[in-house]
Amino acid sequence: MESKSPTRVASSALRRLAVPAAVGAAAGAMLALSHDLYRSYATDIRAAYAAIDEAPTETVETAVGTVQYRTTGEGTPVLVSHGIVGGFDQAVQTGESLLDGDYRVIGVSRFGYLGSDLPADPTPANQARAFVDVLDHLGVEDAVVVGTSAGGAPALRFALEFPERTRALVLVGSTAPSDGDVTGPTGPPDAILRDWVFWALVTHAPWVFRRLFGVSPRAYRDASRVERERVDDLLDTLVPVAPRKLGIRTDTRVTNTEIVDRSDEYTLEALSAPTLVVHARDDPLASFDDAKRMADRIPNAEFRAYETGGHLVFGHGDGVRDTVTEFVTAAAPADTASSGR
Repeated sequence: MESKSPTRVASSALRRLAVPAAVGAAAGAMLALSHDLYRSYATDIRAAYAAIDEAPTETVETAVGTVQYRTTGEGTPVLVSHGIVGGFDQAVQTGESLLDGDYRVIGVSRFGYLGSDLPADPTPANQARAFVDVLDHLGVEDAVVVGTSAGGAPALRFALEFPERTRALVLVGSTAPSDGDVTGPTGPPDAILRDWVFWALVTHAPWVFRRLFGVSPRAYRDASRVERERVDDLLDTLVPVAPRKLGIRTDTRVTNTEIVDRSDEYTLEALSAPTLVVHARDDPLASFDDAKRMADRIPNAEFRAYETGGHLVFGHGDGVRDTVTEFVTAAAPADTASSGR
């Protein structure tokens, strides 16, 4: 079967965002006609902005500008490189959902997301350098690095360029270097990057995003309450979208294309950190075949495959959580990992 690049796989799924755009347009008409609905939107969006504005975040001045982060927990430090339409909130939510035990989750807003600057050259390599500055600021010598979706490219660059700072690398539903071509859209269209559109979708049509991630209505209905809450919590981090717009555009135009166009710079055979790659075969946004080839090229890598689950490996939450926790515990035991101050 012909291999598909991560961007080619994403193309067919992202074209379905014509549906969210249509839903969003309909929602706009509803907002114009319904005073009560508008009041609901206004209340919710104020709360969403307050949640990110009042969160206990900090910033650090790096060589490429201001970077925002939040830390939770204690123990082995785990730096999370979030996916597209993310931020420190999504990074923290991802880290806490993937790990069971005592871990210090470091959720960084990547370039252009929320309170982090967008530098002139926002490459995954420069993002990895910014991660180092965050760890230096926190007094953390080395950390487990987790990358999901578009956040996989900066996580890979970190592990490749700073092996002495990498305790272990975990990639879940991540894009991967590919010898394919970049074709079609590599992120959501600008037309839907509006707070009211995302609010309408998350609040009144969450199935649109779930389907985009490869979670069918039946799979969602049959899943446990905890599993449904995990994906619902993730959707909550998509609103507000306006302060994430620069980051989304950067992932669309730089992050998700560079890992394909400059795949030869990802010398995976030189990656020394213990690595865990978790991927579902039916992932509609990131190529399973490319993820498998990536794992095969990394000398000390474990590949955990699931037949179903889509981009979020939905329906296997407890299994994924156990796998990641066991891997991190073995690769970076708490008594030898540097937790910083």
